[in-house]
Amino acid sequence: MWQRPSPTAIALTAGMTALTGQQLPQPPTVGGYNLCYLRPEATSAATTQDDNQAPVVASWQAGSGRVLCYTGEADGKYAGQLAAWQHAGDLFAGLARWTAGAQDALPAGMVATQRVRDGVLDIRLHLDPEYQQSSPSGTPAIRLLRSAPGSPPKAELLSMLWVGADELACRIPMNGRETLLPTLQIGPNAEKTFAPACLPYSPEFAPPDPAKGKSALSQVATMTGGVERVDVNSIWASLPRKHRMVSASPSIMVLALVVFLLEILERRTGLLAGLRRRKRVMQPTAQAAPAVARPRRRGRRRGAARTEKNAGSQPETTGAEETQPESQPDESSTFEAMRQVRSRRRR
Repeated sequence: MWQRPSPTAIALTAGMTALTGQQLPQPPTVGGYNLCYLRPEATSAATTQDDNQAPVVASWQAGSGRVLCYTGEADGKYAGQLAAWQHAGDLFAGLARWTAGAQDALPAGMVATQRVRDGVLDIRLHLDPEYQQSSPSGTPAIRLLRSAPGSPPKAELLSMLWVGADELACRIPMNGRETLLPTLQIGPNAEKTFAPACLPYSPEFAPPDPAKGKSALSQVATMTGGVERVDVNSIWASLPRKHRMVSASPSIMVLALVVFLLEILERRTGLLAGLRRRKRVMQPTAQAAPAVARPRRRGRRRGAARTEKNAGSQPETTGAEETQPESQPDESSTFEAMRQVRSRRRR
Protein backbone atom coordinates (compact mmCIF):
# COMPACT_ATOMS: atom_id res chain seq x y z
CA MET A 1 0.00 0.00 0.00
CA TRP A 2 1.12 3.58 -0.56
CA GLN A 3 1.83 5.54 2.62
CA ARG A 4 0.55 9.11 2.71
CA PRO A 5 3.14 11.40 1.09
CA SER A 6 4.92 13.03 4.00
CA PRO A 7 8.62 13.56 4.60
CA THR A 8 10.08 10.53 6.37
CA ALA A 9 13.56 10.05 7.75
CA ILE A 10 15.49 6.91 6.78
CA ALA A 11 18.48 5.18 8.33
CA LEU A 12 21.16 3.13 6.53
CA THR A 13 22.27 -0.27 7.84
CA ALA A 14 25.36 -2.41 7.35
CA GLY A 15 23.66 -4.02 4.37
CA MET A 16 24.07 -0.76 2.42
CA THR A 17 27.84 -1.00 2.74
CA ALA A 18 27.73 -4.55 1.32
CA LEU A 19 25.63 -3.37 -1.63
CA THR A 20 27.47 -0.16 -2.58
CA GLY A 21 30.95 -1.12 -1.44
CA GLN A 22 31.42 2.17 0.40
CA GLN A 23 30.42 3.89 3.66
CA LEU A 24 27.74 6.49 2.92
CA PRO A 25 26.55 9.16 5.39
CA GLN A 26 23.00 9.21 6.62
CA PRO A 27 20.68 10.42 3.84
CA PRO A 28 18.03 13.14 4.19
CA THR A 29 14.29 12.52 4.32
CA VAL A 30 12.23 11.07 1.46
CA GLY A 31 8.96 12.62 0.33
CA GLY A 32 7.08 9.31 0.36
CA TYR A 33 7.52 5.53 0.09
CA ASN A 34 5.59 2.36 -0.64
CA LEU A 35 4.78 0.57 2.60
CA CYS A 36 6.16 -3.01 2.38
CA TYR A 37 7.29 -5.75 4.73
CA LEU A 38 10.66 -7.47 4.73
CA ARG A 39 10.79 -10.98 3.28
CA PRO A 40 12.31 -13.68 5.52
CA GLU A 41 15.24 -14.26 3.15
CA ALA A 42 15.80 -10.55 2.37
CA THR A 43 18.38 -8.18 3.88
CA SER A 44 17.42 -4.60 4.72
CA ALA A 45 19.87 -1.86 3.69
CA ALA A 46 17.73 1.17 4.65
CA THR A 47 14.62 1.53 6.86
CA THR A 48 12.22 4.30 7.77
CA GLN A 49 12.40 6.03 11.16
CA ASP A 50 8.63 6.13 11.73
CA ASP A 51 6.31 3.73 13.53
CA ASN A 52 6.25 1.28 10.59
CA GLN A 53 10.00 0.65 10.48
CA ALA A 54 9.39 -0.31 6.84
CA PRO A 55 12.25 -1.25 4.49
CA VAL A 56 13.26 1.33 1.88
CA VAL A 57 16.14 -0.68 0.33
CA ALA A 58 16.16 -4.50 0.53
CA SER A 59 17.99 -7.24 -1.41
CA TRP A 60 18.00 -11.03 -1.66
CA GLN A 61 19.13 -13.92 -3.84
CA ALA A 62 16.66 -15.55 -6.29
CA GLY A 63 18.30 -18.81 -7.35
CA SER A 64 21.51 -17.76 -9.09
CA GLY A 65 20.23 -14.20 -9.66
CA ARG A 66 19.95 -11.06 -7.55
CA VAL A 67 16.92 -8.98 -6.56
CA LEU A 68 16.92 -5.42 -5.17
CA CYS A 69 13.92 -3.34 -4.19
CA TYR A 70 13.77 0.43 -3.58
CA THR A 71 10.37 1.50 -2.20
CA GLY A 72 10.80 5.25 -2.60
CA GLU A 73 10.87 7.51 -5.65
CA ALA A 74 14.28 8.19 -7.16
CA ASP A 75 13.41 11.45 -8.91
CA GLY A 76 10.00 13.06 -9.01
CA LYS A 77 7.29 14.73 -6.94
CA TYR A 78 7.70 12.44 -3.90
CA ALA A 79 11.49 12.08 -3.99
CA GLY A 80 11.87 14.68 -1.25
CA GLN A 81 15.28 15.94 -0.19
CA LEU A 82 16.90 12.67 -1.28
CA ALA A 83 16.85 13.79 -4.93
CA ALA A 84 19.06 16.80 -4.08
CA TRP A 85 21.44 14.82 -1.84
CA GLN A 86 25.06 15.01 -3.02
CA HIS A 87 25.61 11.25 -2.49
CA ALA A 88 22.40 10.22 -4.33
CA GLY A 89 24.41 9.31 -7.45
CA ASP A 90 26.77 7.07 -5.47
CA LEU A 91 23.79 5.42 -3.76
CA PHE A 92 21.85 4.53 -6.90
CA ALA A 93 24.97 3.65 -8.92
CA GLY A 94 26.10 1.25 -6.19
CA LEU A 95 22.68 -0.40 -6.08
CA ALA A 96 22.60 -0.81 -9.87
CA ARG A 97 26.18 -2.15 -9.88
CA TRP A 98 25.34 -4.78 -7.28
CA THR A 99 22.21 -5.84 -9.17
CA ALA A 100 24.12 -6.20 -12.47
CA GLY A 101 26.71 -8.44 -10.82
CA ALA A 102 30.46 -8.46 -11.01
CA GLN A 103 32.19 -6.96 -14.01
CA ASP A 104 33.69 -9.29 -16.61
CA ALA A 105 37.37 -9.85 -16.14
CA LEU A 106 37.94 -10.77 -19.81
CA PRO A 107 40.94 -9.18 -21.51
CA ALA A 108 40.43 -6.41 -24.02
CA GLY A 109 39.38 -7.52 -27.50
CA MET A 110 37.30 -10.51 -26.32
CA VAL A 111 33.55 -10.96 -26.23
CA ALA A 112 31.79 -14.10 -24.90
CA THR A 113 28.22 -15.09 -25.79
CA GLN A 114 25.92 -17.97 -24.98
CA ARG A 115 22.76 -19.21 -26.72
CA VAL A 116 20.35 -22.11 -26.20
CA ARG A 117 19.14 -23.62 -29.48
CA ASP A 118 17.83 -27.09 -30.40
CA GLY A 119 18.53 -28.43 -26.91
CA VAL A 120 22.19 -27.37 -26.98
CA LEU A 121 23.93 -24.62 -25.00
CA ASP A 122 26.31 -22.90 -27.43
CA ILE A 123 29.06 -20.80 -25.80
CA ARG A 124 31.38 -18.82 -28.10
CA LEU A 125 34.41 -16.60 -27.50
CA HIS A 126 34.93 -13.96 -30.20
CA LEU A 127 38.36 -12.38 -30.65
CA ASP A 128 39.12 -9.03 -32.24
CA PRO A 129 41.33 -9.76 -35.28
CA GLU A 130 42.73 -6.20 -35.22
CA TYR A 131 43.73 -6.40 -31.55
CA GLN A 132 47.06 -8.18 -31.29
CA GLN A 133 46.80 -8.99 -27.58
CA SER A 134 43.32 -10.55 -27.84
CA SER A 135 44.63 -14.05 -28.50
CA PRO A 136 44.53 -16.15 -25.31
CA SER A 137 47.78 -17.56 -24.00
CA GLY A 138 46.24 -21.00 -23.44
CA THR A 139 43.14 -22.91 -24.48
CA PRO A 140 40.04 -21.44 -22.80
CA ALA A 141 37.85 -23.82 -20.80
CA ILE A 142 34.30 -23.95 -19.48
CA ARG A 143 33.70 -24.81 -15.84
CA LEU A 144 30.18 -26.20 -15.86
CA LEU A 145 27.87 -26.84 -12.92
CA ARG A 146 24.91 -29.13 -13.67
CA SER A 147 21.95 -29.14 -11.33
CA ALA A 148 18.79 -31.27 -11.63
CA PRO A 149 15.84 -31.57 -9.24
CA GLY A 150 16.33 -34.39 -6.76
CA SER A 151 20.07 -34.89 -7.45
CA PRO A 152 23.23 -33.17 -6.19
CA PRO A 153 25.05 -30.72 -8.50
CA LYS A 154 27.83 -32.04 -10.73
CA ALA A 155 30.91 -30.09 -11.81
CA GLU A 156 32.54 -30.57 -15.22
CA LEU A 157 35.49 -29.02 -17.07
CA LEU A 158 35.14 -28.70 -20.84
CA SER A 159 37.67 -27.38 -23.34
CA MET A 160 36.72 -24.93 -26.08
CA LEU A 161 37.54 -25.71 -29.72
CA TRP A 162 38.60 -23.42 -32.54
CA VAL A 163 35.80 -23.08 -35.12
CA GLY A 164 37.34 -20.19 -37.01
CA ALA A 165 40.37 -17.96 -37.21
CA ASP A 166 39.01 -15.66 -34.49
CA GLU A 167 36.36 -17.76 -32.77
CA LEU A 168 36.20 -20.57 -30.20
CA ALA A 169 33.10 -22.56 -29.33
CA CYS A 170 31.83 -25.13 -26.87
CA ARG A 171 28.52 -26.96 -27.45
CA ILE A 172 26.95 -28.53 -24.36
CA PRO A 173 23.89 -30.84 -24.74
CA MET A 174 21.10 -30.14 -22.25
CA ASN A 175 18.94 -32.89 -20.77
CA GLY A 176 15.46 -32.72 -19.28
CA ARG A 177 14.88 -30.29 -16.44
CA GLU A 178 18.50 -29.67 -15.47
CA THR A 179 19.96 -26.18 -15.09
CA LEU A 180 23.46 -25.31 -16.33
CA LEU A 181 25.68 -22.62 -14.81
CA PRO A 182 28.72 -22.14 -17.10
CA THR A 183 31.82 -20.07 -16.34
CA LEU A 184 34.35 -19.17 -19.02
CA GLN A 185 37.90 -19.38 -17.74
CA ILE A 186 40.70 -17.96 -19.92
CA GLY A 187 43.50 -17.66 -17.41
CA PRO A 188 44.10 -17.69 -13.68
CA ASN A 189 42.59 -14.21 -13.29
CA ALA A 190 40.29 -13.92 -16.31
CA GLU A 191 36.88 -15.51 -16.18
CA LYS A 192 33.25 -14.76 -16.98
CA THR A 193 30.20 -16.33 -15.34
CA PHE A 194 27.21 -16.65 -17.63
CA ALA A 195 23.57 -16.56 -16.62
CA PRO A 196 21.98 -19.92 -15.72
CA ALA A 197 20.47 -21.76 -18.68
CA CYS A 198 17.70 -24.36 -18.90
CA LEU A 199 15.34 -25.73 -21.53
CA PRO A 200 11.97 -23.93 -21.73
CA TYR A 201 10.43 -27.09 -23.23
CA SER A 202 11.50 -30.42 -24.67
CA PRO A 203 13.31 -30.12 -28.04
CA GLU A 204 10.81 -32.41 -29.82
CA PHE A 205 8.04 -29.89 -29.11
CA ALA A 206 9.95 -26.99 -30.66
CA PRO A 207 8.18 -25.33 -33.63
CA PRO A 208 9.70 -26.29 -37.00
CA ASP A 209 11.96 -23.83 -38.74
CA PRO A 210 11.06 -23.55 -42.47
CA ALA A 211 14.52 -22.33 -43.45
CA LYS A 212 16.37 -25.05 -41.54
CA GLY A 213 15.81 -27.83 -44.09
CA LYS A 214 16.84 -25.67 -47.05
CA SER A 215 20.01 -24.49 -45.35
CA ALA A 216 20.93 -28.07 -44.41
CA LEU A 217 20.43 -29.26 -48.02
CA SER A 218 22.49 -26.37 -49.33
CA GLN A 219 25.31 -27.24 -46.94
CA VAL A 220 25.25 -30.91 -47.94
CA ALA A 221 25.20 -29.98 -51.65
CA THR A 222 28.18 -27.68 -51.17
CA MET A 223 30.22 -30.37 -49.40
CA THR A 224 29.35 -33.15 -51.88
CA GLY A 225 29.35 -31.12 -55.10
CA GLY A 226 25.60 -31.46 -55.71
CA VAL A 227 23.43 -29.24 -57.89
CA GLU A 228 19.86 -28.05 -57.55
CA ARG A 229 17.28 -30.13 -59.46
CA VAL A 230 14.04 -28.34 -60.24
CA ASP A 231 12.75 -30.79 -62.89
CA VAL A 232 12.42 -34.33 -61.55
CA ASN A 233 12.44 -35.90 -65.02
CA SER A 234 15.90 -34.55 -65.73
CA ILE A 235 17.37 -36.59 -62.87
CA TRP A 236 17.02 -39.89 -64.75
CA ALA A 237 18.52 -38.43 -67.92
CA SER A 238 21.63 -37.22 -66.10
CA LEU A 239 22.37 -40.44 -64.23
CA PRO A 240 25.69 -42.00 -65.38
CA ARG A 241 25.51 -45.34 -67.15
CA LYS A 242 27.15 -48.20 -65.32
CA HIS A 243 27.56 -51.89 -66.08
CA ARG A 244 25.55 -54.14 -63.85
CA MET A 245 26.20 -57.84 -63.28
CA VAL A 246 23.04 -59.95 -63.46
CA SER A 247 23.05 -63.44 -61.98
CA ALA A 248 21.95 -66.20 -64.37
CA SER A 249 21.27 -68.70 -61.60
CA PRO A 250 17.50 -68.00 -61.32
CA SER A 251 16.98 -68.43 -65.08
CA ILE A 252 18.97 -71.65 -65.14
CA MET A 253 17.02 -73.05 -62.20
CA VAL A 254 13.70 -72.26 -63.90
CA LEU A 255 14.85 -73.88 -67.15
CA ALA A 256 16.03 -76.99 -65.29
CA LEU A 257 12.70 -77.21 -63.51
CA VAL A 258 10.78 -76.99 -66.81
CA VAL A 259 12.94 -79.75 -68.36
CA PHE A 260 12.44 -81.91 -65.27
CA LEU A 261 8.63 -81.55 -65.49
CA LEU A 262 8.66 -82.34 -69.23
CA GLU A 263 10.64 -85.48 -68.53
CA ILE A 264 8.07 -86.59 -65.94
CA LEU A 265 5.24 -85.83 -68.42
CA GLU A 266 6.93 -87.89 -71.13
CA ARG A 267 7.47 -90.87 -68.84
CA ARG A 268 3.86 -90.83 -67.67
CA THR A 269 2.05 -90.13 -70.95
CA GLY A 270 4.53 -90.88 -73.79
CA LEU A 271 3.20 -87.87 -75.67
CA LEU A 272 6.41 -86.99 -77.50
CA ALA A 273 7.17 -90.61 -78.39
CA GLY A 274 3.67 -91.00 -79.83
CA LEU A 275 4.17 -87.94 -82.01
CA ARG A 276 7.44 -89.39 -83.35
CA ARG A 277 5.80 -92.77 -84.14
CA ARG A 278 2.94 -91.06 -85.93
CA LYS A 279 5.40 -89.12 -88.05
CA ARG A 280 7.26 -92.35 -88.98
CA VAL A 281 3.97 -94.03 -90.00
CA MET A 282 2.96 -91.14 -92.25
CA GLN A 283 6.19 -91.29 -94.29
CA PRO A 284 5.80 -94.93 -95.62
CA THR A 285 2.13 -94.31 -96.29
CA ALA A 286 3.00 -91.37 -98.55
CA GLN A 287 5.52 -93.59 -100.45
CA ALA A 288 2.98 -96.44 -100.97
CA ALA A 289 0.22 -94.15 -102.18
CA PRO A 290 1.00 -94.65 -105.97
CA ALA A 291 0.87 -98.45 -105.57
CA VAL A 292 -2.51 -98.26 -103.82
CA ALA A 293 -3.91 -96.02 -106.54
CA ARG A 294 -3.14 -98.56 -109.31
CA PRO A 295 -6.41 -100.56 -108.88
CA ARG A 296 -8.14 -97.52 -110.33
CA ARG A 297 -6.34 -98.28 -113.56
CA ARG A 298 -7.69 -101.74 -113.30
CA GLY A 299 -11.17 -100.30 -113.19
CA ARG A 300 -10.40 -98.36 -116.32
CA ARG A 301 -9.01 -101.57 -117.75
CA ARG A 302 -12.31 -103.34 -117.15
CA GLY A 303 -14.14 -100.49 -118.77
CA ALA A 304 -11.83 -100.77 -121.72
CA ALA A 305 -12.45 -104.54 -121.85
CA ARG A 306 -16.20 -103.95 -121.90
CA THR A 307 -15.69 -101.46 -124.65
CA GLU A 308 -13.74 -104.02 -126.60
CA LYS A 309 -16.46 -106.62 -125.96
CA ASN A 310 -19.14 -104.29 -127.19
CA ALA A 311 -17.06 -103.56 -130.18
CA GLY A 312 -16.87 -107.26 -131.11
CA SER A 313 -19.56 -106.84 -133.72
CA GLN A 314 -17.35 -104.52 -135.63
CA PRO A 315 -15.21 -105.90 -138.34
CA GLU A 316 -11.95 -107.45 -137.34
CA THR A 317 -8.86 -105.50 -137.88
CA THR A 318 -5.90 -106.68 -139.75
CA GLY A 319 -3.01 -108.47 -138.14
CA ALA A 320 -1.00 -105.35 -138.28
CA GLU A 321 -3.46 -103.68 -135.96
CA GLU A 322 -3.41 -106.28 -133.17
CA THR A 323 -3.67 -104.79 -129.70
CA GLN A 324 -1.05 -105.76 -127.19
CA PRO A 325 -2.33 -106.77 -123.70
CA GLU A 326 -1.55 -104.27 -120.88
CA SER A 327 0.72 -105.29 -118.07
CA GLN A 328 -1.11 -106.53 -114.97
CA PRO A 329 -0.40 -104.68 -111.68
CA ASP A 330 1.56 -106.46 -109.04
CA GLU A 331 -1.14 -107.04 -106.42
CA SER A 332 1.19 -108.84 -104.03
CA SER A 333 3.34 -105.72 -103.51
CA THR A 334 0.27 -103.59 -102.77
CA PHE A 335 -1.10 -106.04 -100.22
CA GLU A 336 2.31 -106.28 -98.57
CA ALA A 337 2.51 -102.50 -98.20
CA MET A 338 -0.98 -102.33 -96.64
CA ARG A 339 -0.09 -105.12 -94.26
CA GLN A 340 3.02 -103.29 -93.09
CA VAL A 341 0.95 -100.13 -92.47
CA ARG A 342 -1.55 -102.05 -90.34
CA SER A 343 1.21 -103.72 -88.30
CA ARG A 344 2.87 -100.35 -87.64
CA ARG A 345 -0.41 -98.85 -86.52
CA ARG A 346 -0.95 -101.71 -84.12
CA ARG A 347 2.52 -101.22 -82.66
